[in-house]
Amino acid sequence: MTARSSSQRWRIIRCDWHDSIKAVVAIPAIRLSTSEARKVMPNNVPISDAVTNMGALTLLLNGLKAGNDELIKEGMFDRLHEPYRWKLIKGGLEVKEAALQAGALGCAISGAGPSILALCKKENGKLISQAMVKAWEKLGVASRAPFLNVQTKGSRFSIISGK
Repeated sequence: MTARSSSQRWRIIRCDWHDSIKAVVAIPAIRLSTSEARKVMPNNVPISDAVTNMGALTLLLNGLKAGNDELIKEGMFDRLHEPYRWKLIKGGLEVKEAALQAGALGCAISGAGPSILALCKKENGKLISQAMVKAWEKLGVASRAPFLNVQTKGSRFSIISGK
């Protein structure tokens, strides 16, 4: 995770992630530019929304570290960008609901969208992936939803000899 500290320096920190928690990313065949997604954002947000998100992030990080379903569920809550951006993603809320019904611990817009990220226990990943694809399919949107392991070691650099 990358974060800017109070000293304005960028800091890279490791986010511990329990191996029982996996991710499904539903990627639709629709486009949404980051600039379009930014345009719907308000210039100011209520302090209560910012505080709520800070609390949710604390729960999410602790839930990911411990593999705690309840903390992850409570931590996958956003009031800063998702309320404004869901309307830009055709069928997005239906896909989110399908993932939750199939056993996802939580769902969020991935980046600025239109992809949707679901966190889940590894035994539910395939079912959640299928549910997300079917939800978009019902709305005439082609998609794919790979079930992913999380890369926890960071980027690596190696030199391969041509000899």
